[in-house]
Amino acid sequence: MTANIVLKRNLHACAINPIHDAEGVTDLARRFPLGLWEGVCRDLEPSFEISTYHKYSFINFARMKTLFFTYRNALALLLLFASAASGQHIQSIRFQELVHDFGYIDQHGGPVSYSFQFVNTGDKPVRIISVQASCGCTTPDWTRDPVPPGKGGFIQASYDPKGRPGYFNKSLTVTTDADATPVVLQIKGQVSMGSELAAVSEFRSPMGSWKLKTTSFNMGKVYRKDEFTVREFPLYNGGERPVTFLKMEGPSYIKTEVLPPTLPPRAQGKVRILYNGAERDAYGFQSDRIDIHTDDEDMPVKSITVYATLEDHFPVMSREELQRAPVLRILGSSFDLGKIKQYKDARHVVTLRNDGKSRLTINAVQPNCRCISTELASKELKPGEEATLEIIFNPEDRLGTQQKSVVIYSNDPQSPAQRITFNAYVEK
Repeated sequence: MTANIVLKRNLHACAINPIHDAEGVTDLARRFPLGLWEGVCRDLEPSFEISTYHKYSFINFARMKTLFFTYRNALALLLLFASAASGQHIQSIRFQELVHDFGYIDQHGGPVSYSFQFVNTGDKPVRIISVQASCGCTTPDWTRDPVPPGKGGFIQASYDPKGRPGYFNKSLTVTTDADATPVVLQIKGQVSMGSELAAVSEFRSPMGSWKLKTTSFNMGKVYRKDEFTVREFPLYNGGERPVTFLKMEGPSYIKTEVLPPTLPPRAQGKVRILYNGAERDAYGFQSDRIDIHTDDEDMPVKSITVYATLEDHFPVMSREELQRAPVLRILGSSFDLGKIKQYKDARHVVTLRNDGKSRLTINAVQPNCRCISTELASKELKPGEEATLEIIFNPEDRLGTQQKSVVIYSNDPQSPAQRITFNAYVEK
């Protein structure tokens, strides 16, 4: 039996490829099981076709390769499209963060807590019905009274690390009286084993008497706000004498504290890094070097690289504010350059469009490789306007399969960082 079903809708979605993250994908895309498909697509054409032939099915998008599914999965995908076409679901409460990383914590230091803040973006009061933790080691608390429209509340997660050394990743499922679909929050971190034997085995990067877990500090995501993002990194004094922190030399937007300032032998401490994203005044992945001066006879100056990924910070917005905001849409966010010669540049043009109702600003375009350069036609787009972005890939000194990406940073409050990915096969 052969059947063709054609739905004509103005759908904009993106399937999640396991090799990429889910930044910028729509709510519809997040609801697709990863096993249904492996393509990456940000610009579906207004029409799409699901066809079946015997027990195999496929979905064919313009400018995309054909993807094969079982008949059952094709029907499930069709139902997802059909249900989403009637209007994408918008949660009535909007969280500023869905994931919190505690970093390293001491298993004997007592429970740690974090408060997830949210705003009611709907038009009627919202009550938290329940918060279900994935494990008894996580204790939740939340705003008990109904939250009026435009007002805020909290979900607090407390984790007890006692007797639980190692990595942890726990979830809290939040159910409200306004949405049938719950919100899932996540806490994670690393619990130190808290013994000398554990310290010696965990701290594998020596710097004189100091021993660190890595010779670089990754701050993760840092917002471009005029305040300091703080991260702590454990250290261990493996020497026979106390080591005292004297000063730090580095850029003005990074500050360093060592706790305690004088670390006794065979003791653990912390290096606290404070990073000001607004003063750094950059976008995307950044790297800096700091020099920590100590009285350590074996290595007085310890040079450490600090990494951070900078993005604009957008406060929680109401439904009306989101409807008036700019929306960046990338037409063709994934492409294949095919087979290219090693000493000849390969070029591809991608179109950017503002699907929002206010001016869109492209703040930065950052490739993940020095082998990539870009040329952007315009940084400012009025509602409905388009601009081209030319991506130039220089394959010199490269052979075989290449997977590269370019990240676009804009003032789209819902997707301020969106990624373009491409493949190529370089031949001599």
